Amino acid sequence: MHALLKTLKRAVTLATGGGSHPSEPPMIMREEGVLVHRLPANTSGAVHFAHTITCDNIDTQKSYTVSASIYIPQGFAGKSIDLSLYGYRTVSGTPVDLNKRDAWQHVSATAEIPPHQHGLVPALTVDHDGTQPSSIYSKDWRLVSAPRRRSFKHVTCAELAAISPDARIIGDIPDVSVPVTPIRYGQTTKPDFPVVEYPPDGWTPRTMEFRDQKVYELHGAVIHGEEGIVTVGDHVLEETYLLASLDKIKLRWAGDGTASFECTEPTGIISKGSHHFSGYPGNRNYAHWMVDILPSIETPATSGDSALILPELYHHWQSATLDMVDTDHVRVLLKGEQTVRCEKLTISYMRLVDSGHWPHPSRLAVASRITAHVNPDPAARRRIYISRRDSGARRMVNEAEIIALAEEFGFEILTLTGMPIAEQIRAFAEAEIVLGSHGAGLSNVIFCRDGTIFCEMLVDGYVQWSMRRLASVLPLRYGCAIGREIGSEANQHDKQWRIDPDRVREMVQAALADIP
Repeated sequence: MHALLKTLKRAVTLATGGGSHPSEPPMIMREEGVLVHRLPANTSGAVHFAHTITCDNIDTQKSYTVSASIYIPQGFAGKSIDLSLYGYRTVSGTPVDLNKRDAWQHVSATAEIPPHQHGLVPALTVDHDGTQPSSIYSKDWRLVSAPRRRSFKHVTCAELAAISPDARIIGDIPDVSVPVTPIRYGQTTKPDFPVVEYPPDGWTPRTMEFRDQKVYELHGAVIHGEEGIVTVGDHVLEETYLLASLDKIKLRWAGDGTASFECTEPTGIISKGSHHFSGYPGNRNYAHWMVDILPSIETPATSGDSALILPELYHHWQSATLDMVDTDHVRVLLKGEQTVRCEKLTISYMRLVDSGHWPHPSRLAVASRITAHVNPDPAARRRIYISRRDSGARRMVNEAEIIALAEEFGFEILTLTGMPIAEQIRAFAEAEIVLGSHGAGLSNVIFCRDGTIFCEMLVDGYVQWSMRRLASVLPLRYGCAIGREIGSEANQHDKQWRIDPDRVREMVQAALADIP
């Protein structure tokens, strides 16, 4: 049974006893479907209130969650209230808060159901002191199937291909070494104040290595939800959960080489497909969509009869750019926890060492295909400044000064939120210089012409070199200026910062002097 949803109509009180009871709260009793659970006097210890469901098609391969709304009057005399599936160990849930009185609270409990069970008994267990009679109230009882936690051996794609007949290599991606582009303008040497770099040593010459990148074919693979985690038999592929939201899927590692997470049974079967996911941010963050997911459609083995398996499309720019890249394949979109099985799945992860998921140079043809759809003027020489005043994260407190400076040098001021995607692409494709502070919108530099100047403003507590590395692959000429954090917020993305306009001016002047 894929989902069980029951509204429980009737209470069977398993406690006995008599005595007078306090009057029922009139406002509570006027609500529809409220159940009264009376606790007698002169009875101490556990008192059970249960609802019985008998059902021949309970799926014992799943967990079940019971939930209800509970009302505890101010005068309740008891030590604890527990919700459970009676007789089964609760593995997770939202407990009853005894301190919350005269108000409804939503509570839940999840338990794993062993084989050969045909009845589930959701129950409230009250530890009553027995000195005075009292009552509690409940409503909105529900019982639903829940994801079941399963353990898998975690392996890489290469390791699975070496040990299992269900995985094989079907293609090779050429090995490439790409020098990280030097900082030509602005902060060309490491500043004399502390900075936190990702990855470290950004002022030291380095090379990005694209090595041993393969295309794999997996048989009987299961793709779990919009995170795109892939399992084959009792193995889970490490590459597919590296960017997953671990809190959301409740993934846990064990010291014995296994990982477990909550998963549901497949709701559909695909005969042939290709995997295009990038964990939790893949279908929410603009940069990850542009540089992780869209370029993956360039996988050499993505054949015409293969479905594109993708996360749910939440934004207009996703469907618009996907239509620019591909109109030939059937699309299968996974939403939430939806799970499918693919009999023959193509997958390729092209990670850079120490840098995250940035596209192999061979995949950049996707950007050229997208750019061709917007017909940029090849003779245009635009100067564009990308503002983040539309973002609440990492707010630059003196951006008005920087905008005035940019306008002084002839920059157009662009705010990308709400700007049609075709106009965004055209602006970057026609730019001779791009100036902006670090953020997802700067991933549009993938549409820039070779040799375009890219000047990035960064903050000392979050010198994230990902956009510089993207500029290296394209390649672009790069400059940066470093600002300073203001405040002590724990979350990096909540911190405000300020940048010295003179540092930005020096960077821009040096960059403009480098334009023929």
